[in-house]
Amino acid sequence: MPLTWQPPAMPNGAITRYDIQYWESATEGAEPTSIEFTDVNANQLRLMITDVEPLKEYTFRISATNEAGEGYWSNNFTQLIEEGAPSRVVDLTVTEIMEEAITIEWSEPLEPRGIISKYIVQYVVSDRPYYENEVAEKSITVLLEPDVTTFEITDLEPATEYSIKVLARTSKKEGESSMVKQFTLPPEDIPEPENVMIVSADVSEDGTIIVKLPPISYKYATAYQIGVHCKDVESEPTFFDGENSTDCSYIAGEVPNMEEDKNSSWVTERSTAITKISC
Repeated sequence: MPLTWQPPAMPNGAITRYDIQYWESATEGAEPTSIEFTDVNANQLRLMITDVEPLKEYTFRISATNEAGEGYWSNNFTQLIEEGAPSRVVDLTVTEIMEEAITIEWSEPLEPRGIISKYIVQYVVSDRPYYENEVAEKSITVLLEPDVTTFEITDLEPATEYSIKVLARTSKKEGESSMVKQFTLPPEDIPEPENVMIVSADVSEDGTIIVKLPPISYKYATAYQIGVHCKDVESEPTFFDGENSTDCSYIAGEVPNMEEDKNSSWVTERSTAITKISC
């Protein structure tokens, strides 16, 4: 809190120092905190007191000193310290991610500057990779009780990035927010592509397969993935797990979604092959 005062009406000489003492009013008789103030030529006699606690009453007194010695203490005066804006919440962390939900947790501010009355969670869509024309979204605000430091945000969109802010509030002011960004998980059950057609297949050595790819109707899919599996392998293709690709079972390429039908071709590594296409 800022403490200001005026010089003595009769200084009886040049003031060389001011002494300030203060203590919590409820602990009368305790050892006071003492501060020497020597910037006596300042335009304003002002001192910022930083070690007082909100919602407590403190007693203050000031004396002036000149070359002749110390003057009398001023009359005691009291001040109730008001609440201020809390510092940021700390350790804001994402603890769980799902297709339509994100769970977050945090710790209370290091400097509450009062009694925390609410936590405020705000979140908004910050990125949709599957939309070319991004639409500005309105943020959603949730008020939580002061004993709540974990929260599950639900009813979210899959494969979407959200900006999440958390801040604390006293009865007087809101603090600054802490922020984290997080994508939800993409959908697991992506439907098989529709109306995909093999236009031509050259079965010669290092032959070429041409496929016709219509626009993808499923909004969360942004590309086709083309896999090749040789006929002389009896097992089912395994190249889509990203770990078990071989010379005879592999991903040949990816094609971004297009607004119109598109023919795409790949050179195979065996004379005869079959293809598997997924979004």
